[in-house]
Amino acid sequence: MSMNPPSVHSLKYDKWIGYTQARRELGPAFKSSWPYTLLGLLIGLLLFLLEHHLKPHYVPDDFGVRLLEHLGVGFWVSSIAVFFYEWGAHIKKTMELSEELVKVLTVKAQDALEESLLIMLGKDSQILREKLAQLVNDIGMLQQQPTWVGNGYVGVVEWLLDEVVLQNVQAFGKLKEGALETFAVPPNAAEMADQILAAQMRVMKSKDSYDVISDITSWRNDGLEVFKEASSAAMVKEGVRVRRIFNLFHLDLPEVDNPLYEESCKEAISILEDHFEYAGIYKNTNTGGKYEVRIFGLDESNKLKGRESRLKEKLKRAHFGLFRQNKAPKSIICFQVEESDLSDMLLSLGARATKSNVRLFDTMWKAARSLAEDSIKDIINNLDLSDEQKNRFIKEFETRQLAIRNKSLA
Repeated sequence: MSMNPPSVHSLKYDKWIGYTQARRELGPAFKSSWPYTLLGLLIGLLLFLLEHHLKPHYVPDDFGVRLLEHLGVGFWVSSIAVFFYEWGAHIKKTMELSEELVKVLTVKAQDALEESLLIMLGKDSQILREKLAQLVNDIGMLQQQPTWVGNGYVGVVEWLLDEVVLQNVQAFGKLKEGALETFAVPPNAAEMADQILAAQMRVMKSKDSYDVISDITSWRNDGLEVFKEASSAAMVKEGVRVRRIFNLFHLDLPEVDNPLYEESCKEAISILEDHFEYAGIYKNTNTGGKYEVRIFGLDESNKLKGRESRLKEKLKRAHFGLFRQNKAPKSIICFQVEESDLSDMLLSLGARATKSNVRLFDTMWKAARSLAEDSIKDIINNLDLSDEQKNRFIKEFETRQLAIRNKSLA
C-alpha cells in the first residue's frame, strides 16, 4: 500500500479518465456493440460487392450504382459510429462514478477529521476544532490552486506552522514551575515577504523570468536572504533569468542632519555593491540563467520623452516584481509593494491585471543604465555628503573592487 496517497482534493474525474482508463473500457464497449457493428460492416460489404458486380453493365455515374456505393459507405460509417458511441457511453459512466466517489470520499474524510479532532481535543474546544478543520481543508484547496505556482505557497504555510505555531504549542506544553521556555514571536513583514517570494522563485523553471523594480530598504539588515538563495539556485539549476532595476527614488535615506545619515548612505552603497558583484557572478550560468541589474534615477527620468514622460510620477513610486512563466507568458504573477517595510503587498495574476506594470517595467528598463563601477561612483557623488566623505567612500569602494578582481585572478 502506498504511504503517500493522493489528497481528496486531487481526486478529480479528469485525472481518473486518461488513456489507461479509456483502453480498459475498449473491451466492454466492443463486447456490447459487436453484433450491431459487425452487421453494419457486413451489409456495407455486400453493397460494395453488388455495386462492383453491376458497375460493368451500366453507364458510368448511373444513379442506381452510385446509390449502392453511398449506402455501403453509410453502413460502414454507422457501424463504426455505433461502436464509438458505446465506448463513449462506458467512459461517461466511469466519469460520473468517479465524480460521485470523490464526493463520498470528501464527506468521509471531513467526517473522519472532525471525529478525530473531537476525540483528541474534547467537546470544549469547538472553535479550535473548527479552525483546524478549516486549515486542513484550505491547505488541500491551496494544493490544487489553478495557477502555475501549484502548491508552492504550501511551503510558506509549513514555515509559519513550524516557526511560530508548533514552537509555541510545544513551549506552552512544557511550561512548568521553575522552567524557562522559548517563546516564538510572529515573523515581521520583511520575513514573511522573504518566504513568500522565495516560495515563488522555487517553482520557476527553465527560461522563466523575474523582472523587478527594487528599493534599497528591502535589502537593509541582510533582508531577503532566503529569497536571494532561492534566486541563486533558480538561476544556476533551472536557468531562470532575473532583471532588476534599483529605483533610486527609493533610497529611503534619513534627513541629512540625522546622525545616522552617513551610516545609511554607506549601507545603501554596500547593497548596490553586493548586487553589482552578484551580477558578475551570475552573468551567464551554464543553464542559461542570468542576473542583470540597472539603476533608474532623476537623470534617467529626465530622458523620457513624449507619452513616456507622463509616467514620471508612477516611475518614482514603482516597486513591484513580475514572475513570468516561459510556457505561458500571459500567466504573470505580480507582487506590488505598497509600504517600504513590505507590510502591505498586493498580489495579482494574469496579463490583464499586470499589463500596466509590465509596460512600466519595460519603459524603465529601456531608460535605465547598467549598475557598474562608474554608476556607483556617480551615486556616491550625488549623496549629500562632504567632499571628504565622498572621496573616502569612493576610495573604499575602489579598494574592495580591486581586492575582488585580484581574488578572481588568483
